Amino acid sequence: MSKQETTAGTRDVIIVGGGHNGLVTAFYLAKAGFKPLVLERRAQVGGAAITEEFHPGFRCSTLSHNLGPLRADVARDMQLERLGLKITGPEISTVSLLPDGRALVLHSDVNKASQEIAQWSQKDAAGYLEFANALGKISKVIAEAFTLVPPDIDNPSSGDL
Repeated sequence: MSKQETTAGTRDVIIVGGGHNGLVTAFYLAKAGFKPLVLERRAQVGGAAITEEFHPGFRCSTLSHNLGPLRADVARDMQLERLGLKITGPEISTVSLLPDGRALVLHSDVNKASQEIAQWSQKDAAGYLEFANALGKISKVIAEAFTLVPPDIDNPSSGDL
């Protein structure tokens, strides 16, 4: 890694992209004693985690609704609540509009979503509860996998297998 000289002094690491992943990476590198330099082509950092006005008076997250929740340990490490972060979730997660004017509205609350589905199919409503339960279990496993250190692919150990 070569050092980069800037007006702010010598930098150890250059991160291209000031999106949420780049900013979190810079935070942890700085915490570990490195001096990162984050370069972003846009006037605003944050990438998919920013909120923009798409029509006068209407604002929403640009993409982060598809990225999943911010890990609690990252938010805690960065002290984001102290800086004013409040994570909210929508009451309605999905709306499927039909040409005849009807709509299937899936609430974030699993029981409310199941009640909505029951208006279309009792069998599917029961299946949705089972699906949501299974998805919750799978999500816990995947969330745990995200916290693991990846194996060293150049020198894997028996524990990496």
